[in-house]
Amino acid sequence: MVISTPDSAEFRKEVVVSAPINIALIKYWGKRDELRMLPLNDSVSLTVDSLCAKTRIRVGGSVEADSVRINGVDYDMTSQKRFWKCFAEARKIRSERSGEDTTEECFEVVSKTNFPVAAGLASSAAGFAAIAYALGKLYDFSEEEVARLARMGSGSACRSVFDGLVHWKAGEGEETSVEKAAENWPELRAIILVTSEKEKAVGSSVGMRLTVQTSELLKYRVSHVVPERVKGLVEAYKNRDFPKLGEIIMADSNQLHAVCLDTRPPLRYMNDSSWHIVSIVEAFNSTSFRAAYSFDAGSNACIFIQDKDVGAFLATVAKYAQFSEDLKSSLPEAGSVEAQHLLNVEPKDCSITSVIVSTVGRGPTVIDNLDAGDC
Repeated sequence: MVISTPDSAEFRKEVVVSAPINIALIKYWGKRDELRMLPLNDSVSLTVDSLCAKTRIRVGGSVEADSVRINGVDYDMTSQKRFWKCFAEARKIRSERSGEDTTEECFEVVSKTNFPVAAGLASSAAGFAAIAYALGKLYDFSEEEVARLARMGSGSACRSVFDGLVHWKAGEGEETSVEKAAENWPELRAIILVTSEKEKAVGSSVGMRLTVQTSELLKYRVSHVVPERVKGLVEAYKNRDFPKLGEIIMADSNQLHAVCLDTRPPLRYMNDSSWHIVSIVEAFNSTSFRAAYSFDAGSNACIFIQDKDVGAFLATVAKYAQFSEDLKSSLPEAGSVEAQHLLNVEPKDCSITSVIVSTVGRGPTVIDNLDAGDC
């Protein structure tokens, strides 16, 4: 809900929004300019509709200092440069538009997520996309300005301010851009398998910096691999060619973790449970290509799959990843489907704590309040 002050059409005091996480199908890893948050290579993503950040921003009135509270935890603004950059950019845009001095304008941010923060589920993407989208609603910023605001906080956040298949172009010099590359694929689903809710030992920003400084494989990836993969993936998505799409998704996930291991010191984000899930997916696809895994910088898996195959996959992964009885009972899609027999895969307890089945491709929205239903 957007609440306006009675004496101004432009200035609004409060807005509450919801923004989804996004999972890169072609991965973003490495910046060519850290200050301006410019990426080394193009990336392409889909939002996961059921995982989101709900965020309220208040400005004016009794708000006399910038503040951020996420899931009940107050953040120290003196050490949180990413929030400062995002707020500074918002004040700059507003000042340029209005000609007013906005240096004293302060923002109160309260946010809550329905997923673990800093565990490799793109939490910063949803969080900063929500902040940017809310500020855009408060001040009628353009889509381009909202995307730039989001990028100042977290590079991948600019991909969560659009719906559909989103393409973030690396650009040249000081330029970069983000756009919707294709409309939604209604039958496509994402299955999130949470293997760990712990915070990563090495965050993405630090990890990227180390990879840029030390990995020769990253240079080859940027110059020789990504451009063709982007073309192939967008074409496969538009043509609804799931096998081709899935092959590219998995290959790029693999290469992200290859460049992480090529980093000095090596970065190991996937764990043993992650690799067992990879084995399950590969075996599940032995008769026909139906599922594609993708891992961001973390151990939690995102499985892209068509709606018609969700039940069969859930029944199979529940058997071979040894879901608890409570977890299995929460998966109605798998209730009447027999698990596929997988050759060369032994059942193993992957300690999966939760499973989320979601539609994909929704953009951010304005909502009534922080407790308003699901995403």
